[in-house]
Amino acid sequence: MRWHHFLCCLPLRLGALIIATLTLAGSALVALGAWFNVHDIINKTLKLSKSGEITMYAIAGVYTLAALISLLGLIGVLTTRQGLVSTFNGLQKGSFIVSLAIGAYSLYLLFSNKYDTSDCISSVDVSADTAKQVCDTTLKISKAAITTIYAIIWLIQFYGLFIVHSYVRELEEERYHRMSQNTHYERFDTTRMFIFPVFLSCTAEVSGSVPVISDVSPRLGFESHSKDDVEATNFFFVAC
Repeated sequence: MRWHHFLCCLPLRLGALIIATLTLAGSALVALGAWFNVHDIINKTLKLSKSGEITMYAIAGVYTLAALISLLGLIGVLTTRQGLVSTFNGLQKGSFIVSLAIGAYSLYLLFSNKYDTSDCISSVDVSADTAKQVCDTTLKISKAAITTIYAIIWLIQFYGLFIVHSYVRELEEERYHRMSQNTHYERFDTTRMFIFPVFLSCTAEVSGSVPVISDVSPRLGFESHSKDDVEATNFFFVAC
């Protein structure tokens, strides 16, 4: 079972193209931010727990892989390559599961850890109470923004799974339809090679000029037929 359209009336190819583009942009954005954090961790400018550092490395790697997969899918959709789109769909499923697991764990760490805002308070040139409120509000907004980004990416990936899967089925159906047509034409040509000489033999029998087959068949691409062949063919097709 597959969808024939997405959003009621839009073609699946357009949907797969949009999903691949959005997934590429979202994954690249998260991967870029994660790699900046990894850079800060290496330079000791960002302090995280050991588990937090491992999670950040994992996020950077997973979303980099997701971005590459999305690029592969985008190329496949643009060139209507079933193999590339099918590969994108398979890897998309795996990346979605891994992304969901790592994202959920990172959000757990984000909301469970207590962050030291002393550096933030000291950097704000206002009273201590006001600085604390500003830093706490900034932290809450940051958490909400990160959660929203994760949620949007997950929804796009989840919806994209069904669209790309349906587009893969559509490409398979089109390929099967083309193969069926080619097989039909080949059978028609093979049948014509036997039917047309028989038709000539019937005509020759009615007109009494059997050599007509020998004269006409070579010009049509058939081998010459002897009188015995024609008589045998006429005997087989009694209806003539």
